[in-house]
Amino acid sequence: MLTENFRNMEIMLTESFWNIEIMLTESFWNIEIMLTESFWNIKIMPTESFWNIEIMLTESFWNIKIMLTESFWNIEIMLTESFWNIEVMLTESFWNIEIMLNIKEVHSLNVNKLVKI
Repeated sequence: MLTENFRNMEIMLTESFWNIEIMLTESFWNIEIMLTESFWNIKIMPTESFWNIEIMLTESFWNIKIMLTESFWNIEIMLTESFWNIEVMLTESFWNIEIMLNIKEVHSLNVNKLVKI
């Protein structure tokens, strides 16, 4: 599907194991790529309004979400696994770094650490 107004292009490939959807829109250079397989999902979306990039990887055991926003260079990285969770957030406005570690052991040991600089 091609539209001349915004040069919208949508490509969708469907197979027994994976699905690829690519959408390009020239209004704000919106690119969405979605790969779906039996175990993982990748979604990449860059938007030129504030250079927002969101990458999401989902697997049976872990989830990674990376979001970059150019307004204040906000970087959010979130790793979630069955045993540990790491969230890192960087903001350039005052160089705020927030790191949160949530570790759960088999003996129900919970460790929460919050570091702010």
